Amino acid sequence: MTIIVPFGHKEVAWGYKLSFDLIDCKPHLITNPKKMKKFVKQLCNKINMERHKHTWIERFGAGHILGYSLFQFIKTSNITIHFEENYGKQVMLDLFSCKEFDPEFVVKFTEDFFGGKLYKDYTYEPRGYKFVEVKHD
Repeated sequence: MTIIVPFGHKEVAWGYKLSFDLIDCKPHLITNPKKMKKFVKQLCNKINMERHKHTWIERFGAGHILGYSLFQFIKTSNITIHFEENYGKQVMLDLFSCKEFDPEFVVKFTEDFFGGKLYKDYTYEPRGYKFVEVKHD
C-alpha cells in the first residue's frame, strides 16, 4: 500500500508505543494489587498522563502462567501490564499514548518501583500516522 502525503503536509506519528520486560522483581510487589494500583497512579502522575476511570486488575491462569494483569485507560490511550510471579518474577509493560513521553524514564521508574532489572532492551516506536500542515515563512 502506498500512502500519498498531501501537498504542503508532512506525515507524523499518531502515537508512541513502549514495550519492555523486567525480571527478578520483588514478589511482594508483583502479587499485591494495591501496590500495582499505586504504581500506575504514580507513573501516570510522573509522565503527565491523565487516568480515565479505575484500574482493572485480575489474577488468572494456572501453574507457571498464573499471575495478575493490569489495564489502565489513559486519556491518550492505555497502559497494560502483566505480572508473572512463578518463573522469572516478571513485569511485562506496554504503554501506548498519542502524547509523547520519555521511554527511558518509564523503564527506570518501573525498575525502581518493582525492584527488577530490564531484560534485553525496550522498544519504543511510532505508531499510526497523521498529516500536519507544513507552515512556510
